[in-house]
Amino acid sequence: MPIVTVPRSLRDFMPDTAGDGLLELLNEALEDQRDGIIELVEERFVRRVQESESRLNERITTEISGLRSEMREGISSLRGEVREGISGLRGEMREGISGLRGEVREGISGLRGEMCEGISGLRGEMREGNSALRADLRVEISQNKAEIIKWMFLFWIGQLAAFIALFLLKG
Repeated sequence: MPIVTVPRSLRDFMPDTAGDGLLELLNEALEDQRDGIIELVEERFVRRVQESESRLNERITTEISGLRSEMREGISSLRGEVREGISGLRGEMREGISGLRGEVREGISGLRGEMCEGISGLRGEMREGNSALRADLRVEISQNKAEIIKWMFLFWIGQLAAFIALFLLKG
């Protein structure tokens, strides 16, 4: 804010041109002082902003490194949990497979037993059937044999009668 007037007590001791010169001098001095103060305030402000920026950068760097460390720990922990989970699943799968194998073996053994019983029952039925068939065949063969012997006897008797008749007629 420039000085506009010279106080009356000074004006009485100085001529007008000197007062104007004094005003210019004082205004220039005030302006220089104001510019110096503004530069000083700007420098201090810039320095404080730089210090704040530096502290903020350090804090951000510290926070980022902390976060990285936490992430590493979290990832490491998660990896461990995943490995434990996988090994647990492997164990459960092995137990399940082992149980299934046992069940399949038991099923196969049961089927083998049932098949053996079925086969031996079938063999017994076939033997009984064969025995009955043989007995029936023997009976039928013996009946046919008796029938054949009867017809053979009748045929011989007929031949003997024809032979006797021929012999009597010829003779």
